[in-house]
Amino acid sequence: MLYLVSEGDTLDALAEQFGLTPVQLLRLNPGLRNLRDLPPGLIISVGKGERNGDDEDLHQYLRPHLPQADEPWPEGEVQGRNLGYAELLQEDYAGVVSEFTAINQYIYHHIDMEEKYESIADLEVKVSIVEMYHLEMLGEIIKELGGDPQYWDGRCRYWRADVVEYFPRDPVAQLEADIEAEKAAIAAYRAHMAMIRDPYIRSVLARIIRDEELHLRLFSEALADLEAGLLD
Repeated sequence: MLYLVSEGDTLDALAEQFGLTPVQLLRLNPGLRNLRDLPPGLIISVGKGERNGDDEDLHQYLRPHLPQADEPWPEGEVQGRNLGYAELLQEDYAGVVSEFTAINQYIYHHIDMEEKYESIADLEVKVSIVEMYHLEMLGEIIKELGGDPQYWDGRCRYWRADVVEYFPRDPVAQLEADIEAEKAAIAAYRAHMAMIRDPYIRSVLARIIRDEELHLRLFSEALADLEAGLLD
């Protein structure tokens, strides 16, 4: 199972917590050998045991640590096969303005910023994890609708890496691009909600929009802090 490192966690303490020796924990996570400290936010393997006796999955465990709306995901299922709806959702899934694009953009920005702007880099990677949940949810719905959730848009054009707004070594431009990406995603989801009559799909899209609105606010705040010189 996986564990999200918190402030103050140590190798010895985590090994004891999960019934392991420090050597066993290092064998499960070879990359830890080169770390002096365990950085908060790092996800590591702690073996096959249960965390605190609970049977919760990683998503439930990570929920309090990630930037997402404080509400449960809708329960239910699609009304039936509908390839038209599947094509619409493929755009959100892996079109130009999509979860797949956002994940790759935010991960690149995280890597590019992490040495100089650690707090923004941390936000980028945590938002990308939430977008991965969106991607999974959309993929499952597309499959239920009779579609094939490959990484392509509604016209079966495969995703291309040149749609990512990279802006290397320019954190202001990167955050501006992230803000525009969130605005575009919200607009696209709202447009698709107006075209879809399935109540379950509409409720899922509405829930995703609330996450995206939070991401928009957080990226905007980070940009304001950066431009004010608060993150130098």
